[in-house]
Amino acid sequence: MVDSIGGDDSQFVSSTGEGLAAQFDADPASVAAMYDDWVVTRYDADLVEWGYEAPARIVALVVELLDSGDGDGEGSVLDAGCGSGLVGVELNRRGLTGIVGGDFSAASVEVARSRGVYHEVVELDLNAPLAFDDGRFVAVVSVGVFSYLTDSEATIRELLRVVEPGGWVCFTQRTDLWDDRDFSGLLRGLEDEGVCAVNISQPQPNLPGHPEFGDEIRVFDVTLTKPATDGECTSVPGTDVHSRSDRNEHPMRSFGIPDDIQQYVVDHLDADPVAARLGATTRERFGDLAGMNIGEDQGRFMQMLVEMTGARTIVEVGTFTGMSALWLARGLPVDGRLICFDLVDTYVETATDAWTEAGVADRIEMRIGPAADGLAELPLEPHIDLAFVDADKVGYRNYLDLLLPRMTATGAILVDNVLWSGRIIDADATDDSTVALREFNDHVAERDDCDGVILTVGDGVTLIRPSTARAARA
Repeated sequence: MVDSIGGDDSQFVSSTGEGLAAQFDADPASVAAMYDDWVVTRYDADLVEWGYEAPARIVALVVELLDSGDGDGEGSVLDAGCGSGLVGVELNRRGLTGIVGGDFSAASVEVARSRGVYHEVVELDLNAPLAFDDGRFVAVVSVGVFSYLTDSEATIRELLRVVEPGGWVCFTQRTDLWDDRDFSGLLRGLEDEGVCAVNISQPQPNLPGHPEFGDEIRVFDVTLTKPATDGECTSVPGTDVHSRSDRNEHPMRSFGIPDDIQQYVVDHLDADPVAARLGATTRERFGDLAGMNIGEDQGRFMQMLVEMTGARTIVEVGTFTGMSALWLARGLPVDGRLICFDLVDTYVETATDAWTEAGVADRIEMRIGPAADGLAELPLEPHIDLAFVDADKVGYRNYLDLLLPRMTATGAILVDNVLWSGRIIDADATDDSTVALREFNDHVAERDDCDGVILTVGDGVTLIRPSTARAARA
């Protein structure tokens, strides 16, 4: 890797990304100058080296949205903040034509034009009103741009203005900037106002090969659906967290269970005020992401499993606001230990408050950072009685490989979301998470060193045990 992006004399971006991060609060002219310098030298090469995945992932989502829509599919797509044209290349590769690109960096505009994949490329300032007619585009894509905008709400409203009724705006935002700029509150307000329906993915890879960012900083993929002419919003397939109108009506519920059956199950559970307050706090603070929490029926099942097996050491991969950890820790004896791994510390305060209220905080150790690294640092000997995995789906197979040799002979691993709201059997669902889950389920079934069974609780939970448990009984 070079010492600086754009040459050794670049004043904008160091190879560690510190200069790039410093531009988040810079004036638009400085950001444009940075990209003018970067795009003509190392931009494409750096992003390839860093494993930049967002263009291909977002384009796959947009194509799926267009295929699912009721329109004729002939509207143009706007690549807002097109940079050197990486998104345009992906759109063109997937068969889309008539793409319009725009960027505030003059050098980026020229490079994007030279690729020959756009119908038109213009200089575009997303901090100002856009010179496009209302409803001109069927969809807008904006990847890696919102980190630099001065007024995200104004930009979102402009992008929604230029998409047709029932159309979509798909953009990314970094997890480390999400809370600082209150994106949950912003999007919740727009949805409550009826401006759009909102869907937010689980945190996705950003620059996995970047020396500073790596897996520590990820991005949310956000899809906004503009109301159709009849005032109804179309659904968004393939996203990791369903729309509020779908999932938040029954947050943390079992997939595929009719509403009346689900309510029957809930009615036969003792009310848990701590879990209820944690669920409400999560929805208040993090909006759609509340759908990532497990339901009370799954939580009670997991607590009972801990109690019945006598587990004393538990590992959790993916903690979010602490709902699953709350139930697991409740099942532990007072001297039991639960080690939780999560990529970011964004949700720790919310989780810790609930654990403290429940009287289990002293049993839980929170570790921030890539879970794979944390698991690899645990003793390579059987000492874990129970593990719960509910994190990035692409990493599931690696987590299983790291956990199995550390499980006791009678230990068990619970892996969440293996039915993936039914997308697991949807042949048209080809996003990275769905494909990874299909491969994981097949992999578990084919392994000789473990036994697994898929339970239809929650969003599908696979219960896995080392095959040594079966051998010991033979």
